[in-house]
Amino acid sequence: MTRRLVAGLAVAVMALVMPSRAPAVETAAAAGELILVVDDHPTNRRLLVRQLDWIGCAAEAVADGTQALASFLKRRSAGTPYALVITDCQMPEMDGYELARRIREAERGSGNRTVVLAFTANTLREAADECHAAGMDDVLTKPIELKDLKAKVHQWLPLRRSPSEASADDGRAARPSGTDASLTGEFCLAHDEDMALLRDALREQRPDAIARAAHRIKGAASMYGDGALADAAAKLEEAALAGAWKATETAARHVDGETERLFARTGWSKGSRRA
Repeated sequence: MTRRLVAGLAVAVMALVMPSRAPAVETAAAAGELILVVDDHPTNRRLLVRQLDWIGCAAEAVADGTQALASFLKRRSAGTPYALVITDCQMPEMDGYELARRIREAERGSGNRTVVLAFTANTLREAADECHAAGMDDVLTKPIELKDLKAKVHQWLPLRRSPSEASADDGRAARPSGTDASLTGEFCLAHDEDMALLRDALREQRPDAIARAAHRIKGAASMYGDGALADAAAKLEEAALAGAWKATETAARHVDGETERLFARTGWSKGSRRA
């Protein structure tokens, strides 16, 4: 298995078997330790919130920058601001870059600065530079392993923890107890919708829309632990951004093939859709 596949599987399995270790949301908010997770993909949101929960961090989650900004301003006006925001970069309505800029505008002159971390599948240096230029403080890469998430969050958000909690983190590993059917169904449903967007973009020959759809598929597949699908989507994104149409068509067929493999392996079908 590839390194990305191993990492993604570890993220998915660990997140599903983790017992809750975080305080209640309002308790964390009152202590100034509440985290806001922003990602338009439901699988990414669910897994990241579960990971944060395991390392003792309470989080709220929203699906795009517009919702995030509204939540940020509401918490701020109520006197229980978020201590940290973890946001995807590419989202509809308002992306992570614009969200970071709007947060910095809202904070201007207040003397307060909320930590904003990017959460992206893009590992290029230019992407990190764009995040910092928008006002973000650091970058997390999808998929992120538990130890790396813990180190990064504790770097920016030191938590008050007892020695017993610290030793439990260092010495106890969660044990897989089987797959989570609800997560698989949620991921497959979202992926089927992403594929519909991708096919529309391919039919209309819109490279920018193809690249966006491929990037979304890549990030979600990485978090879910499907390395083959993530790699196929990464190649499609690269071809679309390069404007290489033949290579784009070839890469799209590979994504289609990996999608069929995913659905066959999980037993998921369009009939599995929620109403």
